Amino acid sequence: MFVLGIMAVAVMVVPVANAQPGFAIDKGSMAIGGTASFSMSGGDLYKDADDNSETSFSLAPMALYFVIPNLAVGGEVSFGRDSQGDYSNTSYGIGPKVLYAFGKQESMTYPYLSAGFGYLSHTTNNTYNDVEYESKTTGTSIKVAGGVFLMPGQQHLGINIEAGYVMDSLKGDEDNAESVSGNQIVVNVGLIGFLN
Repeated sequence: MFVLGIMAVAVMVVPVANAQPGFAIDKGSMAIGGTASFSMSGGDLYKDADDNSETSFSLAPMALYFVIPNLAVGGEVSFGRDSQGDYSNTSYGIGPKVLYAFGKQESMTYPYLSAGFGYLSHTTNNTYNDVEYESKTTGTSIKVAGGVFLMPGQQHLGINIEAGYVMDSLKGDEDNAESVSGNQIVVNVGLIGFLN
């Protein structure tokens, strides 16, 4: 659903963007895009004792503004939800992002490096013996990544492929809660549209 929304916005943006001077990563260009994923796991391997399937959904839109050619600043928002039966985990994140892309006006691919910082919030709900439990954790996330904007056929609508390293630190809402940290290697694929 989100990917279709991005495509619709990009389709509306492209004719206007193509009528104006500049190129995808030129000064004054704006990039709007994001990634989305959905999975549902079932069968004997993934269902719980009550025969509930596991579902997972994530969404990460972003907006960037190129302050000079090749260098953009902006922000990214993330939303994720995992659920299975009486268990669910919902997460939100928001924070700034900086990106440096390589390429010129005639380029059809724009490799890039990016870095971002985010504020995270996780809420977990579970029911055990007919008693509902809720726990909350908050923290920060640092992400460094490399990727490429693939712009087949024209310069304002493309595919974004990215691999990154994420360092998260979370702490519970109790007064004496200790901070817990972890890391992830992630690969994302999404759509990107440029307006200048």
